[in-house]
Amino acid sequence: MMYRVALLLAAATASASPLVPREAPTTVLPTGPEATSESKSVYNWAEGWETKYPIHESCNATKHAALEFALDETVQLAQHAREHLLRFGDKSDLVKKYFGNSSTAIPIGWFDRVVAADKSAMTFRCDDPDENCATQDGWAGHWRGDNATQETVICDLSFSVRKNLFDVCAHGFTVANSALNTYWAVDLLHRVLHVPAISEDLVHHYAEDYNDALRMAKEEPELTGYDSDILQMFAIDAWAYDIAVPGVGCTGTQEETEEEEEETSTATTTSASATATADEADDGDAGEMRHLRLAQPLQRASRSMTVNTISPTSRVAVSHSASPASHIQAASFHTDHAQQKHERRDEHKPNVQAQEGEDHYVLTLWTDKTHHQTMTALRRQWFPEKLLKVNAHITLFHALPGAKLQQVKDDVAILAGHASPFDVVASGMGAYPMGKGVGVNISKPAQAKANHLRAELREKWSPFLSEQDRREKWKGHYTILNKEDDKERVGRCMDEVRRDFAESRGVVEGLILWRYDRGWWRQVKSFPFRNGQS
Repeated sequence: MMYRVALLLAAATASASPLVPREAPTTVLPTGPEATSESKSVYNWAEGWETKYPIHESCNATKHAALEFALDETVQLAQHAREHLLRFGDKSDLVKKYFGNSSTAIPIGWFDRVVAADKSAMTFRCDDPDENCATQDGWAGHWRGDNATQETVICDLSFSVRKNLFDVCAHGFTVANSALNTYWAVDLLHRVLHVPAISEDLVHHYAEDYNDALRMAKEEPELTGYDSDILQMFAIDAWAYDIAVPGVGCTGTQEETEEEEEETSTATTTSASATATADEADDGDAGEMRHLRLAQPLQRASRSMTVNTISPTSRVAVSHSASPASHIQAASFHTDHAQQKHERRDEHKPNVQAQEGEDHYVLTLWTDKTHHQTMTALRRQWFPEKLLKVNAHITLFHALPGAKLQQVKDDVAILAGHASPFDVVASGMGAYPMGKGVGVNISKPAQAKANHLRAELREKWSPFLSEQDRREKWKGHYTILNKEDDKERVGRCMDEVRRDFAESRGVVEGLILWRYDRGWWRQVKSFPFRNGQS
């Protein structure tokens, strides 16, 4: 009896006591036995995993803070790109636009690596160990390549010109037409995709521009997930549409390349000789004009376009004499020449207060005679005869103002004095659509060297360049066909050039300055590369 009473009293006491909240369960990772000299340390799979991008001590406090913020934005950009792919897959118009029918797993994987791959071996530095920031005008940074494959240098220029993600779609930016490296996040996404720790040496540059990226998604979707520019375009396009301006974005539409020298006259030509042109021979600065009348029939490029020689009786051969006159067109004027009127679009006009009728000048690469003849024969095979006014060419600048002619000559002469000749290759594999035409890109090593020369001049001339010439993006190419309204003929040209034009190899020997004359070009002066020459 007493035992029952004791139990009841104990129960009553317990029921009257306040309840103690239950503690949340705590997960404790097993630590194992304490390490001794005789015992091995416990395996920790995550040890040493560094997901933040390391910044070198050469970056002072200000640069360190700016670069750290920019790298964090790069991670945000990549993370959103990955999440857009995971959320929508191939149901997203953006995904289909950039990656076609290829697997989304590939770009997801690259963006995931940008976000979470181990970065302990990488370094972003602010000094200039290779002296590229100091010696290469316009360089804002570079991957160190063979000098240090995991290191990236950020030059001072980056800290003054790059914008942040909160500025996306502002100031007229469009994905299609603006430089991708306008924003820190996109620029650094490009840079980290060079580093093997992120790209595993599998991400490269294939697309030349926005339109080429769209073409690749349709024709070569298997490459899109491995293309650095397409990954960048998709990331910023998805950010713009989803985050910056929801549901609208700022994609834009890239205008097809149209070259100023092939402008159509507003007057009606009445003579077949309009297909020819007059040019000035390079006789120092005198620019003595020669008028040559062509009597030989047009020699078409052969069906098997691997031949690098032209018949000596062809129109192409007649128009080529000793270098640098190999770029001079044979010519005869038609009777309406003086009455024609040509109008430049605003983006093709130099940024100067020009007098009415002031001359404009064009700067091109100067290649060896055989290569030039081969490319000219291909161009003459396809280009609309009534519009054919100049031979094959690779244009660096389309509209240099006459008011700055002496500066242009002086700057080009200095540049050519320390430049060296370099190889160039053009092949059917580099053919691409141009709306109403077809272009052929030059080889990537030649692109890089030519673009370096152009960047040096663009930096000096930026205040007076046209909008077209001021663009950082540049693609060295030959225009094989342009202004062709017959879509079927454009398609046939594209197919045949890709299939039959194996390649033409040559050497870039210098630069040539031309005076633009209502669609015709007149040679003013040639500038041979003299580095290494006596």
